[in-house]
Amino acid sequence: MPNLSGQFSSWQNSIGWQREIALWNIGIIGAIIAALIKENLQYMKILTFQSTVLCLLLGFNHLISLLQNFSLAYMIHILGVFEVLLLGGIWGSILLFRSNQSTK
Repeated sequence: MPNLSGQFSSWQNSIGWQREIALWNIGIIGAIIAALIKENLQYMKILTFQSTVLCLLLGFNHLISLLQNFSLAYMIHILGVFEVLLLGGIWGSILLFRSNQSTK
C-alpha cells in the first residue's frame, strides 16, 4: 500500500511516516471503540473534537499539496480533500455544533 499511495501523491514514498500514520490511526480507532463500548458521552465528545481537528488539519494539508502542484494523477490528495477535509472535518464540525446546541 505505501508504494501505491506514494505513486498517486506529490509526497511520494515514505514507509516510516506512512507506518507511523497507520499506527496513529489504529490508536485513535481503539480509543473510539473503547468510548463506544463504555457508552461514555464525554469520551465520545472529546474524541469527536480530536478527530474533527485532525481531519481539518490533514484535509487542508492535502488541499495545499494539491494546489501547489495540481495534477489529476495525485488522486490521494483529491481523495484526501473530499474524504478527510469535507467528510470528516465538516461532518465532525456539524456533530460538535449539534452536541453543543442540545446541551444548552
